[in-house]
Order: sequence, then C-alpha cells, then structure tokens
Amino acid sequence: MPFMIIAHERGEFRASATHIVFVSVDSDGHAWTSKLVGALQVGDRVFAAGNGLSGGMTPSLILTIRRGTTQSGMYAPLTASGTIVVDGVVASNYASSSESKDLTHNLAHAFLFPVRLYHRLGLAHILQPVWQRFCSSSSPTKTWLCQGGHLAPGVAGESTEELHPYLRVMWKGLKLDVWL
Repeated sequence: MPFMIIAHERGEFRASATHIVFVSVDSDGHAWTSKLVGALQVGDRVFAAGNGLSGGMTPSLILTIRRGTTQSGMYAPLTASGTIVVDGVVASNYASSSESKDLTHNLAHAFLFPVRLYHRLGLAHILQPVWQRFCSSSSPTKTWLCQGGHLAPGVAGESTEELHPYLRVMWKGLKLDVWL
C-alpha cells in the first residue's frame, strides 16, 4: 500500500495521499484549511500536536515529501471529533475516495454526522443483539451491511479493505462520490 512520508520541522508523519490533514494559512497558525496529503507541498505548515495536558498545536514547516510503501496497511478510526493525531501531527480522520476529489474535512465531518449520532445515542449498543443475529448469517446478500468479524482472513496479495456500512451504502451503493 503506497503512502506519503512528510518530514516537517518537528518530525515526520506518514499517511495515504488521500488522507486529509490541516494546514495553516497564516504564519502564526490562527487560520487553517484542510488539504489532502497528496496535495501538500514543501513550505506548507501542518499542525504538530503539543505535549502534555495543555496540548495546543504548533504550525510546523514541511521540509521534504517522499513516497513509501507498506505491506501492513493503514488504519483510520472514526472519532467523535473527526480528528486524530498521526505521528505527532493533528489530522482529520477522514480521507477522500481519490486524489482527484478534493474532499474537505468539514464536508466529510458533516456527511458522517448520522454515524456519530447513531453511536452518541447508544443505538450501537441497543441494537447489538439485532446486528449479531443479522450478521451471523453466511448469506452474502446480508453481510455487505455488516462490519468486522465477517471478513475472511486476507490472502497474500489481496486487499482486506473494510468500509463502514454507512460509507459502503453511500459510496458503493448510491455512488455519491461521483457528485464530489
């Protein structure tokens, strides 16, 4: 799996080219925008996460950009805030479906509001017995809606990419990425 290695003043981080990160639009870091990692340029400023409880973010100048590959894959958890720290850099936990589709963090975060609400209201816990029963079936017509344990172990050279069921319906079923 290809990824980008971004060296900046405070360290180095790795992410897919379609992952979204935050970039300072002014020198002191008061204003920001989101950008795909693949669109970053030397001279852009990403936000390095601060240390300790006081936290904070510090703009960090990008020094070099190079490509790499991994056999182990990558992981992008869905968080309530929509943000995550990757190798010390504050990033969005969202990614675009393609490098040619410039998805913003704010649009992705709004789009996934129903998923965050579902979990915030506790519906995942309440409906767990229903999902367990529904997803334990070996019928391929049902498992497309299920997430997790139904996946077969990966075979060498095969991708075990997994999308959240909501994204699977929106992207692969309704083809919403065509509209972006």
